[in-house]
Amino acid sequence: MTKQTLAQTIDEDTYVYLLDLQREWKRTLPKLRDHDALKLFPEAKVCIREKIREWEGVRDKFSESIKTRLQELREYDDEFSKWFWKEWLKHTDGSQLMGAERHIKRLKWLLYSKNKQTSDKGRITQSDIEYAGSVPLEELVDVQLRTGGKTLFGLCPFHEERSPSFHIYPEQNRWHCFGCGESGDSITFIQLRQGLGFIEAVKYLTGLSV
Repeated sequence: MTKQTLAQTIDEDTYVYLLDLQREWKRTLPKLRDHDALKLFPEAKVCIREKIREWEGVRDKFSESIKTRLQELREYDDEFSKWFWKEWLKHTDGSQLMGAERHIKRLKWLLYSKNKQTSDKGRITQSDIEYAGSVPLEELVDVQLRTGGKTLFGLCPFHEERSPSFHIYPEQNRWHCFGCGESGDSITFIQLRQGLGFIEAVKYLTGLSV
């Protein structure tokens, strides 16, 4: 039975109640993150290195393309044309370049967390903090997300709502909720979601013991 058919056979209050139950059930389902998947399939380490090389090739391709196009724009006399094509470049090749950079950062983080030595237990470094802050928010959020322009959005995990006001900005790896006003990065998200302090959140994100 589709949602539309269900909505036609029961009253609105019951339908909304059932939707709320469904959302709550989805929130309780365990979400397998990349970090957890790597623990289950350690042999994927070789594949990750290969994927990093592939994405570095994509990054270099678009980086070279942007450089070439910017050199061509220097020949333009019309300032409006220069501005227009720079904006076009930013939203095409530039967007692809940033996407490749995000993938490289995510995959390198996976290798880092896999290779982290137990001797680091009990302390964190600036490198730990940087890696923790670079963990993709999409890997941490336990609500269903949809794409809207350059953002991802969904129901806020920090307060009850029916209209999605929680937004993720992948290029900056930041989040903001227009409903409750909370915002931050990956570390802040885990602090709020797991009820952890800063150090404990960094350890959680880097795979160290909390």
